[in-house]
Formats: sequence, structure tokens, C-alpha cells
Amino acid sequence: MKKTKLFRLVPIALISVFFMSCYITKDNIHKEVNASVDISTMHYSGSNITSGATVGFNAGFALTEDIENQAFNSKGKNTAHSFFSLKEGIEIAGKGTHENDFGGISSTNNIYYLELPATLNYNFKLSADNWLRTGLGVYLADAFYGHYSTNYGNGDVESGRYRGFNTTDNFASFDYGLRAVTGLSVSKNIDLYISYDFGLYNVIVDNYNKQHNRSIGLNISYRFR
Repeated sequence: MKKTKLFRLVPIALISVFFMSCYITKDNIHKEVNASVDISTMHYSGSNITSGATVGFNAGFALTEDIENQAFNSKGKNTAHSFFSLKEGIEIAGKGTHENDFGGISSTNNIYYLELPATLNYNFKLSADNWLRTGLGVYLADAFYGHYSTNYGNGDVESGRYRGFNTTDNFASFDYGLRAVTGLSVSKNIDLYISYDFGLYNVIVDNYNKQHNRSIGLNISYRFR
């Protein structure tokens, strides 16, 4: 339990740093809002449970800093043909899974996280306002809400919300993993891209099973500057 509490301090500290960074007004830092529709599931090991997908919705705010190979014209526009950028964000992310076991019981679990993704991106110029962007990074997440619905196969259905996390046969509050992104800027202010989260932390509090988050999302972002 102490280890979990220590893990939870990391996202809180990074959130504080993120909001402090929002006051930076350097020309090579862009602020943006983003939203996505995600299809998520969980990878199981040590269990007879099979996993299906659920649909979640994400929304957040991000800062992107151009960090290499910059070439600006007299109007302050980046005229380089390619450069690297660092994107850091904060978002509400919906993840979960649909479970089926051999006893005929099925359940849907939806967990909502406060998530902190960060990716190093390579940007390649296609035209004046169109860029191809691809990147790899990490994410940290802290669960704040969850609900479930269980069908016992005999007509009985139970549903409700999780009263807490980090208890036996429940979900852990902490998660982390890898994130990959690829997409296209379709105008000076709008990006469309696909993201994939590959969870590395066992999010089930169980001595026998292991479950890891997986999700793929279709994202749109609007850049302010």
C-alpha cells in the first residue's frame, strides 16, 4: 500500500510542474486542446477470462515545444522541413474492458483516469500548413472514478460504481505505460492523429491474475498558437 501511495505522488507532482509550464510564453511553445474516441481493452495473463473492447472518451490540454532544427521567417513561422518536438499533456481518459468467463458471467468495467502523457515527436513538412507527425513516449495515470455492470447469465444483473481502488479483487489506482502517436496536421491549427497506449502496470489487485490496459484512440486537437 505504501508503494501505491508513493506512485500516486508522482502524477500529482508532474501536474504541478505542467501547470507552471502553462505560463511560459516562448515563441516555440504551442498550447492546444484535444479530444478523442478510444477503444480500450485489457490484456489478461494467469486467467481463463476473455476480454472484449469498450468505448471511452478523452479530453485534455497539452503543451508542444519545438526543440530542434527550427528555422523561422520574418513572421515567426517555422520554415524547417523537419524538426523534433516535445508534447506534454493532461487529460481525462476513459479506459476499461468487457470480460467473459467460462461460467457464463460477463461484466463491463469502465475506469476513468487523470492521465499525463508525454511524447517526443518527429515532424515532417508536407506543404505550407500540413505536417506528418509521429512520436513515442510514456504516460502516467491515476484513477479517480469507475463503474461496472455484471450479467450473471441467469437474468440477474448487478451494476454500480467502485467505492475505492487498491483493494482485493479491485482495480489499482495507478497505471503507467508506453504511448505511440502518428497523424497529420490538416491546417495551421488542427491535427488529426491516432494514439496507442500500451499499459505496463498490473491494474488488478489480485494474487493470481494480471491485467494491463490497452487502448487505441482517434484524436483531434486544436492549437492556439
